[in-house]
Amino acid sequence: MNEGQDKRLQRAMLSLEGLSVGDAFGEALMFTGAPDQAVQSGTLPNGPWPYTDDTAMALSIVAALDSHGEIRQNDLALEFGRLFDTRRGYGPAMFTLLPALHDGWRHRSLSRRGNRVAG
Repeated sequence: MNEGQDKRLQRAMLSLEGLSVGDAFGEALMFTGAPDQAVQSGTLPNGPWPYTDDTAMALSIVAALDSHGEIRQNDLALEFGRLFDTRRGYGPAMFTLLPALHDGWRHRSLSRRGNRVAG
């Protein structure tokens, strides 16, 4: 990895740090009953603060950048599938698509099928 790639990866890691904290904080606030009041009063929700699918996907992007110095669609799709965790709040279609990616289906063939995977 050259110096420019290393600096870009460092910026991506800092972005990931901010995104993941904000994501987990926002997710924790959703269950307080009054998120606006919690923010205005400076009251922090009790931990742990689980992150969502947004952070999981960002983790995949940073992993791809770390491995290759760029986004390679096939590798990124595999990484999305590898990090799929049903507790992260993915939309319904991802419960079929991401496990299929993890199992080796190619993202282009899945997108042509409209996320329907033959059993």
